Amino acid sequence: MTRWGALMIVVVVVVMSGLSACADEDGQPVRPAPGGVELEASVHTTDGSSPSDVLAGLVDRVTSADGTVVAKSVDGERVRMTLSGMSRDNAAVLVSGAAAETRPVESSRAGTCGPPEESPDPTRSLVACDSDGQRYMLGPQLFGQGVVLKARVGRSMPDQWVVTVSYRHDAARRWLDYTSSHIGESTAVVESGVVVSAAVINGVIIGDTEISGGFTRDEAQRLGLAFTSTGDSIVFSDVVLTGA
Repeated sequence: MTRWGALMIVVVVVVMSGLSACADEDGQPVRPAPGGVELEASVHTTDGSSPSDVLAGLVDRVTSADGTVVAKSVDGERVRMTLSGMSRDNAAVLVSGAAAETRPVESSRAGTCGPPEESPDPTRSLVACDSDGQRYMLGPQLFGQGVVLKARVGRSMPDQWVVTVSYRHDAARRWLDYTSSHIGESTAVVESGVVVSAAVINGVIIGDTEISGGFTRDEAQRLGLAFTSTGDSIVFSDVVLTGA
């Protein structure tokens, strides 16, 4: 069992909505709620996206992760956001490029690992541990950056936080094909070289994939943000974070 508990993957059809940015009646940005975070960064893109496009994508990722964008602005290549309901560490993940990947589990046993391999080769096998000391031998990457359309964070029950992953069309088809031919086998979600969840495929998965298993809200947010990492096409520099 990983630090985040036994994980379950199921097919879901529920769509959750986030909260949008807001301003006061005079159009001035609303100040963050107590404990809020202010984020500022310069944006560099290789895909033709404008800073305004990037900011819109960040807003979507925050609201999908159960956070709130209280205020937002663009000044040249500089984007600014005021966030509520998100820790400073998770706000850093938003612009860090940290990405979650899915790999097949070839074997697992209790054991120890050295320092995690933070940028593993996606085409090669990987040995990685979870925080409870379970050691996993993982196959080459099944899914990495750019295949997740949206990762929504919410509750399936009052005390259970979940991450609902919507794959892009081609990836959704590949996931359906993979799960149909690997029932009874396991896959793991890896972030920064650490196994954060692992589960047995109990049936063919059609549609969205719900990941659950003892997450705190903060842990679910981090995983959701890592699933929707922007990758190499958008790079953030001169990042300034203030607040909680």
